[in-house]
Amino acid sequence: MQMFTGVLLLLLINSVAAQFFNPSRQAIMQVVIPSERRVEASAKAMFSLTGISVLSASLGPALFVWLGPVWAVSINVLVFTCSALCIASTRGLRTRLLGVQERPPFWSGLLAGLRFSWGHASIRALLMGVALYGFSLGVNNVALSLYAFKTLGLTAYEYGLVLAAFPVGGLIAVLLVRLLLKLLSIRQAFTVSLLCMGLSYLGYSLHPPFFLAWALMLSCGLFFSVFAIVQGPMLQEAVPAGYMGRVSATLTPVLAIASLAGTLLCSQTLNRAQDWVEFFALPVSVYGIYIFFAAGLLLLGGGLMLMWQRAGRGQRVEAVPVSGRQALGAGKG
Repeated sequence: MQMFTGVLLLLLINSVAAQFFNPSRQAIMQVVIPSERRVEASAKAMFSLTGISVLSASLGPALFVWLGPVWAVSINVLVFTCSALCIASTRGLRTRLLGVQERPPFWSGLLAGLRFSWGHASIRALLMGVALYGFSLGVNNVALSLYAFKTLGLTAYEYGLVLAAFPVGGLIAVLLVRLLLKLLSIRQAFTVSLLCMGLSYLGYSLHPPFFLAWALMLSCGLFFSVFAIVQGPMLQEAVPAGYMGRVSATLTPVLAIASLAGTLLCSQTLNRAQDWVEFFALPVSVYGIYIFFAAGLLLLGGGLMLMWQRAGRGQRVEAVPVSGRQALGAGKG
């Protein structure tokens, strides 16, 4: 029980610390990277993250078996330490960031960021899109594996190939995203990726054969990667300097809460839904129904983004005071 409690405590500390990373990274990128190169920087970050994810997913289990858990975790700690040293060795970054803004009181800054996030049409739409994606992610976390094994009848080997298609799609998207953004704006790419991700999961829920399931999961990974790449530059474009950290900090809790809600709803109702399907002798897969529902949420999010993009045309951000006592406002053009 002591070991179990210790593991839970360490995971809690790790999760809390992780919440500081993305808002900080977004704020730094807004300051140090020119606006015309933000998508390129985001794409490179996604490429490295996806590539390392594929590599670590392959090497992690082997290291755990060959070296044991202590050495495997020690390597993980060493990598985090090297990452921190790389960030600390960046010259002049702290001076440049401190010269950009004065630091308002915590609660004033937090409330100003929340007011701005909800008051700006594009960011409000982004928050709702992220919430709908998070809820569908929570549903899929429970339903996808059960659907693959119990409905599609995939073997563990086949399911591993299907799962591997997701990061491969992400790598392909990183190579194509600059070409895509020559045809679409950042907001349009965000909306299209959300809609196409929904359509891909919709097709996956309709009992496809193995090769089609693999192709659909590849598409899901591709469109998710576009969704993730353009999200940061879209925020950096809309948010005034000095408030990027507070505004982007609202995204992570929204995603986490929505994902938790989706996971709980699916896990707590799945058995009851299975009983209803068997009682009425319905010729459907209950797991497919949940994935179909999750895909519908993604399509709803994409539809809402389309509506708000039209309604929010012409909205612009006025000069924003950085004092904690002044209000944060957004004007309409």
